[in-house]
Amino acid sequence: MTPFAKYFDRVAVINLSSRPDRLKSIVGELTALGFDSASIQVPNAPITKESDGFPSRGVHGNFLSHLGILKDAQNAGARRILVVEDDAIFSRHARKVITQDNLIREVDKYDWAMWFLGHSISRSIRSEKGSVIPTQSEFIWAHAYAVNGQSLPELIDFMENMIAQPKGFRLPKMYIDGAYYHYRAEVTSKLCLVSNPAISVQKGSDSNLAGPRQPGRLRLHQYPKYVARALRDTLWRWTHIHLLRDPDRR
Repeated sequence: MTPFAKYFDRVAVINLSSRPDRLKSIVGELTALGFDSASIQVPNAPITKESDGFPSRGVHGNFLSHLGILKDAQNAGARRILVVEDDAIFSRHARKVITQDNLIREVDKYDWAMWFLGHSISRSIRSEKGSVIPTQSEFIWAHAYAVNGQSLPELIDFMENMIAQPKGFRLPKMYIDGAYYHYRAEVTSKLCLVSNPAISVQKGSDSNLAGPRQPGRLRLHQYPKYVARALRDTLWRWTHIHLLRDPDRR
């Protein structure tokens, strides 16, 4: 077992049943990190019929998927859980035992609530020392992150309040990464960490948050876009250089 596989009690994937191609991809990513495929949990993703105040039906369903995974982890008494969306990819550097050991040693120096293995911060943390650093900076992406089990009750309560919108709760319903920013900045008293640099980014692909899409055969005019995405992802895996994100991705 690799250090990551030993460190996390649970690893759960967010995946729509209509996207077996993405499930195959993310299982490959996780097994390359040392996780046993049999230990990877893939709960049924809720298919919502309405947006219910969220930006779209897809955003609503995605929010509920994250919340459901966290509640299951709490019920199981998990100490540390890794949550990944099915479009996450990891750097080749992250597959190394020495890299994982170093990251875990750095993380364990802190009393932390969340650790974002993937995030959009790049230039502003290059000068920071350490492979993991605390930050309250705003960033997009919640496709690869860990939660300390001790923080699950607080985080779950915050997310349920965002759904219920009780009197006095001032935040609207939003994308999951926006919700996590407000949790990090305004709610928890514990530190939230990011990998430095990020060891995960979102794979170049069409987003499901605007609504579920069926995978199918590529049309001729689509090949240049998909080839460019694949080349960009390969470049990042080897160099951590991430070119401009897709305009249709969050």
